[in-house]
Amino acid sequence: MKAPVSRVTPQLAARRKAVHAACRQLGMDDDARRDFMHAHAGVRSTNDLDLHGCQRVLDAARKVGATRPAPEKYVGRHPGYPETCRRGCGALLEKVEALLADMKLPWAYATATLRQMHRNMRLEWATARQLHDLVAALVVEQKKRHMLEAVTSLARALGRTDSDLNALARWLAPVSRPLTPKWQRDLRYLEAMAETLSGEWAARQAAARAAEAA
Repeated sequence: MKAPVSRVTPQLAARRKAVHAACRQLGMDDDARRDFMHAHAGVRSTNDLDLHGCQRVLDAARKVGATRPAPEKYVGRHPGYPETCRRGCGALLEKVEALLADMKLPWAYATATLRQMHRNMRLEWATARQLHDLVAALVVEQKKRHMLEAVTSLARALGRTDSDLNALARWLAPVSRPLTPKWQRDLRYLEAMAETLSGEWAARQAAARAAEAA
């Protein structure tokens, strides 16, 4: 009897490939592989394997000598990847996946972010509109992290300390409102600080070149 199979996610596709690889390691031909899968997961084709079936076959193969491949650098393999999604939402989940990979964040971060915007939500249940909101939020988070990294790198290259950065943030703060206590999370400050420090770095480089030419 075939096991019910959900949408083929990147995670499921990778696990099915792992089943093929493990069976090849054990020297199985097609018939032997199908018999092995049927004995341990009740199906005769990898196309009928779900994630649980893949794991049962892989566990059985490793018990008799198959080796575990090196983990792929792929965020979709992390715990928390949604096994299913609403129709038409696969591409949006791939965008979420790419953003998480870039920031080296787990899927739990995406789930928590979604719940902050849409209460009691799970990624599997999210609509296209809700996933658009999630992608937008992750893009902002990505920009904040990249900008903070750029500000920190510029500051260190200029010999600035954390106290110097706090002073610069206070200097940049508009008179109409006080300095936010978490300027590291405020794009307005980060962009202004990056522009100021970049200008200072360019001026220093220009002065160094002029001194060498003199």
